[in-house]
Amino acid sequence: MLSTIAALGNFRGAVLLVMIIAGAVAVVAVLRKQLGAAVLLLGAAVAAAVHVRSQSLLGIVTVVVGGAVLTSAAGALPRKLTEISRGASVTIGATIVAIMLAYIRLAFLSESGVALFAFGLSPELPERASAFIERENIPAQILSVNFGAYFTWRLFPKYLDFYDSRTIPFGKDGFDRIQYLASAAPGPGLDREADRYGINAVLAPLGPDSHFKLRQFCDSDEWPPVYLDEVSAVFVRRRPENEELIERLRIRCDDVLLPTSAPSVDAWQAAALALQGLGRYDEALVAIRKALEITPGSAFAHVVAGELYQATRHQSEAEQEYRSANALRPDSGNWLGLAGVYLRQGRTADEIDAPHHSIDLAWGIGPILQLQLLGDAEMRAGHPQEALRAVDRAIALLPPPAPPLFAQAREAILRAIEKAHRAPLPGGFASGLRR
Repeated sequence: MLSTIAALGNFRGAVLLVMIIAGAVAVVAVLRKQLGAAVLLLGAAVAAAVHVRSQSLLGIVTVVVGGAVLTSAAGALPRKLTEISRGASVTIGATIVAIMLAYIRLAFLSESGVALFAFGLSPELPERASAFIERENIPAQILSVNFGAYFTWRLFPKYLDFYDSRTIPFGKDGFDRIQYLASAAPGPGLDREADRYGINAVLAPLGPDSHFKLRQFCDSDEWPPVYLDEVSAVFVRRRPENEELIERLRIRCDDVLLPTSAPSVDAWQAAALALQGLGRYDEALVAIRKALEITPGSAFAHVVAGELYQATRHQSEAEQEYRSANALRPDSGNWLGLAGVYLRQGRTADEIDAPHHSIDLAWGIGPILQLQLLGDAEMRAGHPQEALRAVDRAIALLPPPAPPLFAQAREAILRAIEKAHRAPLPGGFASGLRR
């Protein structure tokens, strides 16, 4: 925990620090018998640990409720300090928390590889793709697999919103469907949604958190590409009424030189991600190296470089990049990348060690994948008991019943343990028993 808090620029560490402050103020509230305030503060802290969206609520509650608690506590101080403390405590407390909240936001943007200070729209928003949609009169409706709020602001009312992250009116069903569509390849699932809602095109942002199947869409004849830049792409569904437009606008993704915007650290990083999604790894490495020349202290760029070196089977270079990223900002994902490197290098001891580090840094997220990788590594090392413990920990974090993958893994481990117990004793030991 202390290492997480101490990691300057670490988003999780900053949130954890606000949670600790909320907890400390809750203790003050209990001592002053302000139980309602204590419940609000502790509830906000717990909610922030469970739901990412509640982290903003934590900040608000800490400022408003925590500030009130500290103000009343200041009133109980000796009379000589009262005049100073009453006015100053609210101002200082609110200022500190506001700075911390701003720091959290900046840390989050920094971890995502987004420039912290700039004028205008964020470079990750699909502004140029939206302008293309308007200019070429792409037929409605359009499925935007991310940035639904921006899509509505930019293109409503001609184009309607499929999903924009609001619980109401979309609910969990809407979230599950957009999650599926955001990572699905062209096929029956997308076609069913397109038939149901009259979808004629897909607008796909290609940012750091994108799971969009860019290569598969670029190769698709049912959803041919008509626009591509380093942050977004547009695909039109093949229908008789769309044939003329497709014939006029269709592009080959491999012919597009990226970035298409003016070179900058944002443009080079975005280009590297897009080229990675296209499988154009050599060009992606050139792009991410350009980004690192501008900002050598970018942990995000080092992670992308590590992924690209892994994809091109340069494991030593990948390890160096992940270690550079960890030196700048320790992160659970970086250690998962290192675990993959060690697996390919046959370094079993290091492969077992890496998931443990990843689990330590997986604050607020159940380390299911880490435990799965740890179980696999322990089995390769001939440690079935340790593998069983890892799998059981993962199953305990999942809602019952256990997914088939984990149930099957557990059965395989138990068979290995049983087989080891049935194995004949070593000759010398067995002969000693017979004597």
